[in-house]
Amino acid sequence: MPCAVFETAWPEKRYFAWFPLQNPGIVSIPVGFLLGWLGSLLSGRQETEAYDEFELRTLMGADQS
Repeated sequence: MPCAVFETAWPEKRYFAWFPLQNPGIVSIPVGFLLGWLGSLLSGRQETEAYDEFELRTLMGADQS
């Protein structure tokens, strides 16, 4: 879209790809997994009591309050 609006931005029609592969999932899927794992490590555990209540309600299938 930007090239169609601003043709002077890319005067030479160049092909650009971060990963010049036929299937970019080979790179993006493992990178996404690793970033998700890193985010879970950096966030830490929060509110274990609330999580335990949620887990009980999920496993029992009913509200226990």
